[in-house]
Amino acid sequence: MGWITVARYTYPYEAHIARGKLDNAGIEAFIADEHTISTHWIYSQALGGVRVQVQEESKDLALRVLAEETNVQDELPERTEADMSCHCPRCSSTALEPALYQAKTTQVLFLLFGTTPGEQQQGTRCRSCGFFWDEALPAQAHQSA
Repeated sequence: MGWITVARYTYPYEAHIARGKLDNAGIEAFIADEHTISTHWIYSQALGGVRVQVQEESKDLALRVLAEETNVQDELPERTEADMSCHCPRCSSTALEPALYQAKTTQVLFLLFGTTPGEQQQGTRCRSCGFFWDEALPAQAHQSA
């Protein structure tokens, strides 16, 4: 009765998604080599990737759970016309555009070192007053803008 590998992934986040599916099905799972590959990603191929392991007696059920496709779109609530009507919270204008925002510290890092951590926040900017907020535009609203 030991741990057995049921899946291998190149990136740790993929293994965490698989582990989440297994946990949701009530199967205890363990992620092996996650930290080694996170810090030394070049070893991923040599080590066989990040491994998702389960107890031997759970192997067959785990393989079935991982083989099932998950369609997240089916679980999302439908958007209504009221959701699609977008306006600026400051001036109520409908002249909006999708925008990326970088914090001031990120801009300073770029000026000093020529690089950034890559963290950008996606949101919406009003063309009328220039106000920025964290909520992204719905796809339909941004196509008509």
